[in-house]
Amino acid sequence: MSNKLQATEEQLAYARLLDLGMKAGLLILFVTFLIYVSGVMTPHVPVNDVSKYWKLKVTSYLYILSGIEEGRQAEALDLIGKCDAAGSAKPEECKEIIEKGHKYIGWTWLHKLGKADFLNFIGIAFLAGVTILCYIRIIPILFRKKDTIYAVLAIMEVLVLVLAASGVLKSGGH
Repeated sequence: MSNKLQATEEQLAYARLLDLGMKAGLLILFVTFLIYVSGVMTPHVPVNDVSKYWKLKVTSYLYILSGIEEGRQAEALDLIGKCDAAGSAKPEECKEIIEKGHKYIGWTWLHKLGKADFLNFIGIAFLAGVTILCYIRIIPILFRKKDTIYAVLAIMEVLVLVLAASGVLKSGGH
């Protein structure tokens, strides 16, 4: 009797699709990054300005995005500076940073795909979704092998991941 462990059919199917999906996702990331840095498409935030915003909190960066969109980038930067310097701004002014920044959460990036820096989200979203595709791929194998419990668990996993990715569940302060 052999003590060698061997991968099951569904494990191999999952692994093959995961490998293919990972390679496709990395290719998408590479191509969209080249588009971004080459200047073929106009970015929302110019490449040369990105390093200026690295030190900002996420909410402040998102507010900058809205400021750029509205043509009031300098005003947005000024307000962020006041809000970061404790007590320099009125609380209602600082609240605006969070409210305007929230328009960029979730799937709103889809509306910005005409800008080069938002193209990178395609590869990220694809890579995040590969696991869902892998589970979908093994469900028929599990049913065929009469592994009903595992098939139902895989279906539930797909439903949970799709529900989480959909943004229907509002959690985490968003």
